[in-house]
Amino acid sequence: APGKYHDMGEPDERLGEIEKALGSERTVSGTEAMAILGKVSNRTTEWSCVYNLDDFTVTICMDADYSKVYTISAKDLNKKLIG
Repeated sequence: APGKYHDMGEPDERLGEIEKALGSERTVSGTEAMAILGKVSNRTTEWSCVYNLDDFTVTICMDADYSKVYTISAKDLNKKLIG
């Protein structure tokens, strides 16, 4: 999106692989989305996140360890913040 950092830096070759995996439908499940991120991860991948806008959850894996994923809901987060 246009802004202060628009068009700065080098394009990431992973984007093309992600677009190819999404296909023309451009809609996948959360599990499929995380699998796509796993396929394009590289040695510098620190975390991958999949946001579900239907149930307001985020699924995260860290240090490119796609065997361990954590899902956090807005409800869970709200409980921790508010008590």
